[in-house]
Amino acid sequence: ADLCCGIGGDALALARAGISVLAVDRDPLTAEVARANAEALGLEGLIEVRCADVTEIDTSPYDAVFVDPARRGGRGRIFDPEAYSPPLSWAAAAAL
Repeated sequence: ADLCCGIGGDALALARAGISVLAVDRDPLTAEVARANAEALGLEGLIEVRCADVTEIDTSPYDAVFVDPARRGGRGRIFDPEAYSPPLSWAAAAAL
């Protein structure tokens, strides 16, 4: 699972390697761009894109979890890992 997938770069790389990927982003436009990128590259059969809050995704069915939390806010770069979205502590727990 690729949580906080953005426009899908990492999910696309995994799919190109033949791995089925759940790609999740909370922003509807960003999720739609990820979906369009998968379709443009003919990888829509390997990537399922969802627009959702990643903290509500059950990661237990997946062999691996990749989390790339947002590290920028309205005022620029965020340096406190607990202020990332989602917080680093959540990302670490989800990846276990």
